[in-house]
Amino acid sequence: MISWIKSIFEPPEIININVEKSTTDGGRHHDVVELSPAEIIQKVKEAGVLGMGGGEFPAHRKLSPRRVIDWVLINGCESEPMISCDDAVLKKYRHEVECGMKLIMRAVGAKNGKIVTRGNSYASGYEKILVEEFAAIRIPNHHRPQDYGYLVFNVQTARAIHQAVCLGLAQRARVLSVHCGCTRGVRNVEVKIGTRAEAVFEALGCTCQMTRVLIKDGLMMGRQIEGSTEVRPGTIGLFSLHSESLARGPEQVCINCGYCGDDCPVGLAPKLVCWDQSGEAWEKCIECGYCDFICPSGIRLMERIRRTKSEAGHLGGEGH
Repeated sequence: MISWIKSIFEPPEIININVEKSTTDGGRHHDVVELSPAEIIQKVKEAGVLGMGGGEFPAHRKLSPRRVIDWVLINGCESEPMISCDDAVLKKYRHEVECGMKLIMRAVGAKNGKIVTRGNSYASGYEKILVEEFAAIRIPNHHRPQDYGYLVFNVQTARAIHQAVCLGLAQRARVLSVHCGCTRGVRNVEVKIGTRAEAVFEALGCTCQMTRVLIKDGLMMGRQIEGSTEVRPGTIGLFSLHSESLARGPEQVCINCGYCGDDCPVGLAPKLVCWDQSGEAWEKCIECGYCDFICPSGIRLMERIRRTKSEAGHLGGEGH
């Protein structure tokens, strides 16, 4: 087996394969009062920790909010189908995640912290939706959870902060969910950041190269990639699917059923977003792709929304 991979064959169990023990045993845990907020932030900066929930925002910058933070929430909500990497990390390394949460609380001066996990209701892992449901508040457009005293970090980001502060480790690996159409089930694997997608599939015995389509991240919000695409800190999943399984029929005329608006997690009418030139709806749209999935006419709403955003940016409009 290739030396840089460890595999979690049946979520949430974890099997280590030829991975340095120092990256998996958790090591020592600092008493958070031993370190000042500035020391924690500096160690995180030196380790180069980026957000691992998808956005890849530098963690040391997020640890210096301009608002008073009352709550630190660790986002363990995984709403993408077949994604279970954070759940696996919580099952195996919860003590590391909890340590990371306490370090974050110390750095930002928060008195409260909680690891938030929910069922697989789609888009519940989106930061603003998570805070709104947790705190029973409504966060207006153009506002962020920090404005209301909530700071959200991904499960694996919290673990990376623990490793940076307590073990002195740079951010160099992450756990992600992997599915191949010619094998059974989903595997959660930990690989070094920078590993090519095709190398991950090869290590797991995927042999359907000739007919496959590769997708990075989730089946709903993910995008098609090449085999040479590298795993990044924010890569949550890799999927190798037979091309015919993704085939879609021609678009039909909109029947005004309203399904896309009824089920939009942020309360938009997606078909109208395509023609919105103000940019207000673009700001609110999280590009979850649910409107594409539910449309009975097979209209590629997400593709149109993304194209409209891109064209507006190209023409000098507000880019998102």
